[in-house]
Amino acid sequence: MAPFSKLIEFVEPQCGLSLGPSNEPDVASFFAGKSVFITGATGFVGKVLVEKLLRSCSDVDKIFILVRPKRGVDPVTRIQKEFGNCE
Repeated sequence: MAPFSKLIEFVEPQCGLSLGPSNEPDVASFFAGKSVFITGATGFVGKVLVEKLLRSCSDVDKIFILVRPKRGVDPVTRIQKEFGNCE
């Protein structure tokens, strides 16, 4: 049994988590149909998180990111530089 099985038994009904084939929480089913708000999306971990959500959780409804101006560069320019021309 997974090391966090007791925690999952408690959290599963509350958060809608389901167990995958390896008895681990199924992240994709948790995010299906939901919107996600991410701060720090242009940082190292933030970029990895956004990429992972886009690649593994195709049923996520929307991803919102908060990007602040930094060193005189406006947020739109930072997003285009970090993520390319995404639509």
